[in-house]
Amino acid sequence: MRAPTLPCRCRVIRRTITCLGLALVCGGTAAGSLPLPSGVAGPVADYRARIPGWLADERIPGLSVVLLVDGRVAWAEGFGHTDDRRRAPVTPDTLFSLQSNSKAFTALAVLVAVQEGRLSLDAPISGYLPGFTLQSRFETRPETRITLRHLLSHTAGLAHEAPVGNNYDHVPEAFEAHIQSIGRTWLRYPVGERYCYSNLGLDLAGYILQTVYGEAFPECVKKRLLRPLGMARSSFDIREILRNPDRAAGHDPYEPHPSAVIPMIPAGGLFSSAREMGMFLRFHLQRGRAGDSPVLEEGLLEELAAIPRPRPGQRDGYALGVYRSVQHGTYSLSHSGGGFGFLSYMLWYPELGLGAAVLTNATGHNRHADLAEGLLDAIIAATGRAAAGPEAKSTLDQPPPAADTRQWHGTYLSERYREWIIEAEGAGLALRTSSGRYPLRFTAADEAEFDRGETVSHVRFYAGGQGRPATVASVADGTVFDRNDGPGDPPGPDRPEWRRFEGRYRQRVRGLPGELVTIGIRNGFLYANGLRLTEQAPGLFFGCTGDVVDFRGPVPAFRNIPLEPIEIDPLDLAILGIGGLMLLLAGLAEAWVRIRRRRLGAGLDSVHPGQRWASGVAWAAAATTGSVFGVVLTCFPQVIGIGLLWNPRLPLALKAAYWAPAAAALLTGITLVCLALAWTRWRWPSELRQGYAAVAVSLAAGVMLMRLWRLLPF
Repeated sequence: MRAPTLPCRCRVIRRTITCLGLALVCGGTAAGSLPLPSGVAGPVADYRARIPGWLADERIPGLSVVLLVDGRVAWAEGFGHTDDRRRAPVTPDTLFSLQSNSKAFTALAVLVAVQEGRLSLDAPISGYLPGFTLQSRFETRPETRITLRHLLSHTAGLAHEAPVGNNYDHVPEAFEAHIQSIGRTWLRYPVGERYCYSNLGLDLAGYILQTVYGEAFPECVKKRLLRPLGMARSSFDIREILRNPDRAAGHDPYEPHPSAVIPMIPAGGLFSSAREMGMFLRFHLQRGRAGDSPVLEEGLLEELAAIPRPRPGQRDGYALGVYRSVQHGTYSLSHSGGGFGFLSYMLWYPELGLGAAVLTNATGHNRHADLAEGLLDAIIAATGRAAAGPEAKSTLDQPPPAADTRQWHGTYLSERYREWIIEAEGAGLALRTSSGRYPLRFTAADEAEFDRGETVSHVRFYAGGQGRPATVASVADGTVFDRNDGPGDPPGPDRPEWRRFEGRYRQRVRGLPGELVTIGIRNGFLYANGLRLTEQAPGLFFGCTGDVVDFRGPVPAFRNIPLEPIEIDPLDLAILGIGGLMLLLAGLAEAWVRIRRRRLGAGLDSVHPGQRWASGVAWAAAATTGSVFGVVLTCFPQVIGIGLLWNPRLPLALKAAYWAPAAAALLTGITLVCLALAWTRWRWPSELRQGYAAVAVSLAAGVMLMRLWRLLPF
């Protein structure tokens, strides 16, 4: 039933009241914004009401948002505070770390240099960096083939991290040292073959900018991009950022005090605000203009939004510093950023005049994307700007003849370590992912489709060659999955010298316990955390994802990050073994005594003073101590010798793990007090005192070992 139609004048009055009310509650709206058009006020009010609940539920201290409609700022507001201590409220002018959203700005700065004739997108980078070299299994001197277009689109084949100045470094190194260390890395894939996300590509592009202009990268970008866009407070210069009092602090569940210093400056070092992100979005929606001033030629802006060398049928993918996606009958450009305690997201539709950016100062949530995507989706639906129904279902009745599909069985990994499993489904195949299992319908000998909700997805199979693994690619976005291993694979060479590489290792993240890496031999192959390795040279291994494991130097490395062997002193293991055996024998003895008492019908009178209570405390201490060592040795050996740092944002399970050693120490202390009472006041029989003493000594040894392993929080 339709509502009665209001007279035109009444509709105008109602719309005016709605816009005025929303303007009053959105006190942080940026200057120059217009009254919200029909279809926009409702979604803004809806999401504005949700944000405080999101902040509370996800423990996000602060959030800042900007919305552009028809190229003009419609909403800009800050929520929450700059840190957990609630010292200052977030406003549209509060600076946040953009993390990987910085890549879009570095790419734009490169295009400005192209416009000025200082750079070429398709010239080899060796011309700008004459002494720079890279290592590759696929080609000699890859730096003579890599171009800036490759670097900006993540198609150079570069690794994600460099040995110096990376996401793991405890002390950030100088930018120059970081760039020089990239030369020691190996390419993961041949130049130009495929997309492979890498911080190093954008860092190299930024260093080239610095080289051709002869000035530091932060100043170079500020002069040629940020100031022309009106983004006067935004900066890549960390010294400038640290001097700014209106700056949000990052918050992370696993790191108590994330550093504000980002080692990968062009790839992730920009700080900006919601208000100035609105200027960035407006520049894109105005086709390369900042107000009335042209900043970038429209042709270069179109190059930025184009996917270089898309695969057949590919519609989504990474362009130059931004991700392009087809939706709502048009295309969108976007990027996300995350790390060092921050998450951010920006999204815009050039043809619809819509854009949004969301900045937050906490990790471990997805509200930055939920807000930007949900808000723009709601506005598009409410205003009818564009509409596109779900992709039509396939009308294929029978699969065409295909080759033997068993050749494709196995586990496949993408460059970002997403896993696909191709397995048998009757006479055909099925695809199993983290989101479900999907039977495949072959539409050609090398192509298949499957239903995912209301849409049809397509995959394409590629045979391996020249020692390369077979691959499966998602047609829509071009993501490639390389075959890792599978059933029926012949055994590997199983070389005896590989035995010395087996073991458990850890990688530190800024000095804290990081990833556990387990190296072992299976089916004659060396594996690193499930990644099957192939030996390229003695001690040098590569996985199907192109990741390198290098045992040739004094310090082994996995993905260019040092590995520390987790070694436990044999004496420590002996203490654990003897203590565990003593507790087991004491437990069996106590159980036997209880059984005898029941058989003899002995009651409470036969229990010595304090025995029941002391026994309960001792076994509670034993259970807690055993749990601590069991969990540490089997699940988290990387904390041995380092320990955990307290962080109120730790997940509940890790909070329990943090305090469990303290609980074991406290219960052990009470057990020792009970032992003293048993000898002095309670005067237990000699055999009972001796048994209890053995238990107490075993527990005390366990607590001392926790102290040596730095597991105790004091």
